Amino acid sequence: MSLRFPEDEAVLPWLSMLLDAYDITNENVRTVMEKDIQSGLSVACSSGCGMCCSCEPIPLTSLELSGIIWFIRRKMYLGPRQRIEESIKRFSGKVGCPMLIDEKCSIYPMRPIACRHFNVYERTCEPGEEVMDTRPEHVLKPDHDKAQAAYRAMLPYYGITDPKLQEAALQQNYLFKNCSVFMHMVDWDALLVHFTVAD
Repeated sequence: MSLRFPEDEAVLPWLSMLLDAYDITNENVRTVMEKDIQSGLSVACSSGCGMCCSCEPIPLTSLELSGIIWFIRRKMYLGPRQRIEESIKRFSGKVGCPMLIDEKCSIYPMRPIACRHFNVYERTCEPGEEVMDTRPEHVLKPDHDKAQAAYRAMLPYYGITDPKLQEAALQQNYLFKNCSVFMHMVDWDALLVHFTVAD
């Protein structure tokens, strides 16, 4: 199901780019997952697991980070926002994500593409398990072309609008070489002020 914010998108062009990328990603994952289920695999991931959120490095682009900050600031009630702020203050800065609260993603509608792509089949991950190494056959493999289409939708945010330049940027993995960071490496403490200060 598509998540859109028409009034916000009317004044924030970058938000439309991000949500377009998320729509493409969601459809990609849904299509691949349906085929995998039809082949006999069962989805192991469910709300309340949080194993990958706490044990894996999670990459996100600066555009996705902007989306998270916007969502917390503009779309969350005070209570949930305060819980995120408390989680950030407790966060160790080691691998994981401060948005994981009570083993659930507190920003689920605006979670990064990496989180949307990562789905595991058959059984949940064991603590410390590197599932890509131990059982790669149980990890959802997004369609490459559709994944590239999602990243392409984000490139105008970085000033890359020419189709040929976009293709070159995708081939060179531009977004993740030049415009990304891991969730646990974000200076969340410095960003706290942006969660509550009015424009």
